[in-house]
Amino acid sequence: VEIAAEAMQRGDLRTFGRVLRQSHRSLRDDFEVTIPEIDELADLVNTLIDQHADGEGGARMTGGGFGGCIVAAVPSNAAQQLGELITKACGRPVYRQPSRSAGAEEVT
Repeated sequence: VEIAAEAMQRGDLRTFGRVLRQSHRSLRDDFEVTIPEIDELADLVNTLIDQHADGEGGARMTGGGFGGCIVAAVPSNAAQQLGELITKACGRPVYRQPSRSAGAEEVT
């Protein structure tokens, strides 16, 4: 977590992505909480990141395990293209690109 946080502070997406990938492998191999479909999706996204974003970024499972979804970090200028490639490879939209917001605020 410390390495990931430091990489984010430096804007080092390559290191942050490497940590995401290592984390997924640990979830799969050490804790055995992933499922084949999630492993395949994470592998697909990581391969696309390698091919179309010069390896800057990574993907891993998120959530409680035994299903769920993945989270991926990619360069903002490659996000749209990667999303389209993921959709094409999966045959249907399987991703949501987040947008920035101000966060939580008090409602009065």
